Amino acid sequence: MAEALALIVEEHSHALPGVRMELMDPGPLNETFTLPDVRGEGEDGDALSLQLSRYLKSEHLVNVQLDGPIVVGPELFSLSGGEGATLWPNLERFLLSFSTHRPDGGWYFERDPTTSPESPDSDEEAREGSESEEESDSGFDSDESFFEVDPAKPDHYNGAKEDRLQGFKPINCFRTQPNAHLEAFLGSMAVVVGRMPKLRYFAAGADVAHCKRTGYARQSFEFEFTAVQDDREKARLHWTVPQGWRMGEPLEELWEKIIGVEGTVDYEEW
Repeated sequence: MAEALALIVEEHSHALPGVRMELMDPGPLNETFTLPDVRGEGEDGDALSLQLSRYLKSEHLVNVQLDGPIVVGPELFSLSGGEGATLWPNLERFLLSFSTHRPDGGWYFERDPTTSPESPDSDEEAREGSESEEESDSGFDSDESFFEVDPAKPDHYNGAKEDRLQGFKPINCFRTQPNAHLEAFLGSMAVVVGRMPKLRYFAAGADVAHCKRTGYARQSFEFEFTAVQDDREKARLHWTVPQGWRMGEPLEELWEKIIGVEGTVDYEEW
């Protein structure tokens, strides 16, 4: 993915005033699932985030929309580019839909510490006990996906087992509470907002899967920053968050420097 993006950047980065990309990776429905590390082999962090970062610093870009959910990390907002350089000189509008999980295989959310663990949907529980004779004779290791071994479906394909191996079943969603990794990611966003001299609007968020805390409806964790448009308006930072969540002190201090004493911060809870 990072290599393909590099070719796009080389061909178009000097011509486009706006960009819209859609890279969808919604993650597993079983949020106890072990996720892969997709950062790549580089030592500087997530390869996709770094390549996107280099692309989005183009002086020609005015509007950026990254639809997803896309798996990215703080490297997306890297400040590399030269001491004192204006890295997003003409950017006015930035939208990001990021995934609930990280490039290193971890998560940006955890279980709400004030609630007790929920059981997976009884209709979606994984089948316990030994696998069938056909499965045991299939030649596939029980810890790997059929499609990781052979992209073509085998003769004795077991759909329920494959769903478990891919993290689609049992449905077990509980990650609603932002963790320290998300706080750091949000901090990297706040830092770059302060480095975008023409920015008018910046929004970023992630969809949270339905569970008891969300009222079994899909919700989102997101923020919207609207810069001062003229002398009659104030900067505004609006959060949509789970009940009780507030910015930590380091993040709050970063935003205070941006919105100033006249700016407003408000929270909409679910």
